[in-house]
Parts: sequence; structure tokens; C-alpha cells
Amino acid sequence: MTSRKLVDPTDPTNTPKDTVTLDGKGTFTIDGNGKVTFVPVPTYKEDVPPITVKATVTITNGKNESTTITSTASYKPIIVPAEIDKEPATSTNLQGLEQTGRPTFTPKTIEVDGVQKTISVQANSYKLVKDGLEKDTLPAYKAGTTVEIGTYTINSATGQVTFTPTDKTYTGAVQPVDVQATGSNGVKVQTTYTPTITPVTPTKEPSATTDVQGKKQVSRIVLDTVETDADKDKTVNFNKGTEQGPNGERVNLNPDTLTLLNDAGAEVPTLTTDDGEYVLDKTNRTITFTPNKTFTGPAKPVKVQIKDANGTKVETTYTPTVTDVTMTSEDKESSAPQGKKHKQELQHLQFQLRSTYYRI
Repeated sequence: MTSRKLVDPTDPTNTPKDTVTLDGKGTFTIDGNGKVTFVPVPTYKEDVPPITVKATVTITNGKNESTTITSTASYKPIIVPAEIDKEPATSTNLQGLEQTGRPTFTPKTIEVDGVQKTISVQANSYKLVKDGLEKDTLPAYKAGTTVEIGTYTINSATGQVTFTPTDKTYTGAVQPVDVQATGSNGVKVQTTYTPTITPVTPTKEPSATTDVQGKKQVSRIVLDTVETDADKDKTVNFNKGTEQGPNGERVNLNPDTLTLLNDAGAEVPTLTTDDGEYVLDKTNRTITFTPNKTFTGPAKPVKVQIKDANGTKVETTYTPTVTDVTMTSEDKESSAPQGKKHKQELQHLQFQLRSTYYRI
């Protein structure tokens, strides 16, 4: 009868065992035929101490006399460090827009005892990692801080990572997220995905109109149209930012956010000043100014504001000017002999309407 067992170096009694685990390194097992197998901890790739194998043979002679013979041998596994290859990923897109990136993990072929062995990527092994914990979703932070500005999610089958901003006012660098894949040898490998957010700023052009005293004036509000005609200075013009994403993405204006601003910066649909009243018509995109009847000259401008889809504000002004209208009189004289009729084209007085030239 022959018995083969492992000797646990950490057991002071040297009790033979079928399984011996070396903490943090791996596990030895021995089968009934004496075959020893070592399964390493996937992350361990340093030296492994040898394990002692104790064989005991009992021999019985013809007189039924028995004797026991014991011998020992050792087995030392050598770990060849090997892990799948990795490359980080980056992306850039406009403020407020979603971004995606896919770090690259590729199989690795190595030679072990003259045999080529390929380590592949385990299926569905892609994970995000933070503080040693594997996740499918993690918060995204402003670079170098703990200020949360979005979320990361990963597709465990493809490894594609999606960054979704939740704070659409933030622009700049985002803290990278650690992305992990597992090789067929059980070794986990990490790299990073880093998105960057490009700021977007809408553009604006002010408006100015002129009309006579007591008459209403109207300025149109034009969105996303580059005006070149002669009346372009008579319209409030807002355009989405000129910045574009990698696939031509743009950040649109939000027409519902059109508003006037009072002196305190509050959003108002109408505004009354010492000069007259401004009224915003969001549906028809116009601003109407009704001057006080006695007012003339440039009116105090009204501030006009709009936001884009990210909530980024941009403001400009509308300034109406009211021209003066007055009646003037001019004395006239005539002479003729006594008793003769005086002829004067406008009799004694000529009234003239004087007004400043204007265009409607």
C-alpha cells in the first residue's frame, strides 16, 4: 500500500494533507496517483516556495511481516508573469452631451516550457473599479475633487464606457475611471477612461430701433440665423455656440427660456421704466416698446436673455430711440394801400410740421 500526502509548512504537527493553501499565493492539491497541482491566486506572480510530498509504502513478506518505508520529495511551481495587453481610452465632446470610450484589452501570447500559450479576455468580464470594488456604474467627479458631475456606466460584454453628465454647467477635465478586464488565466488587468468636456457659449447681437414720439416700436428676436440685410441691427439675434462635437454635435438654444431681465436680474415678461413699457411676446418672438407720450430720446435699454440646452445663459440689449415731434409758428407781414385787400399765402401765420426723419 502506498500513501502520498502533502506536508503543510505552516502546520507544526506535520500532519499529511491532500490540500495545502499558502495564504495570498495559491493552493496545492495531490490526487491518489501522486499528481500535484498548484492553482495560484490570480493576482500573485512572485516566487512560490516548494511543497514537500511525503510517500509512505508498507511492505508485507511471506511470513505476514510488515515494514513501512517513508520518503519525501518536493515540487516547486514557477509562475510566468502574464496578463492581457491594455490601452487607455479618452474622448472629448461638448458641454452637456454624453460621451463614450472603450479601453482596449487584447489577448497575449507567451512561451512556457517551449510551448506557446495565449491568454484571451474572458467574456463579460469588463468592470469599473473603485477602491477595489467592481461595479457596472460609478459616479463621475470633477478632476481632482469629490464633486460629482455625472455617471459612468460600462457594458460588461463590450467594455464600452459611457459618461453621462448630470451637471451640465461643468466644463473641463473629468476624473478618469478605472476599467478592468479579466484574462483567461484569471489575472485582472486595469486601465483608464478619461472624458474631457468642451465649453459651449451661445452668441448674441443687440438691437436698436428709432421711431417718432408716442409711437410703439417693435424689435424681432431671431434665433440661429446669421443676418446680413440692412435691418439686421433692428433685431435681437441669438445663435447657438459655434463649437461642434466630433460627429458634428451642437448644443441648441432653448426658445422657451427667452425672457426680459429687470434691474435686479430677475426674469420678467414685461418691464416698465421711466421711459415706457417693454413687453416680450415669446410666441412671435418680438419685444414691443410703448413710450410714455412725453418721452423723447434714447430709452433705457432692456436686457434680453436666453439659455441653451445646458442652461448656459447669454444676454444682450434692445434700445429704442424716440424722436421729438413739435409744432412751430412763423410770423408773416404784408403791406398794401389803405382799403386794398391783403394777400398772404398763409394769411398771417404759417405753420410747419417739423419732425426728424425716420424709417419704419
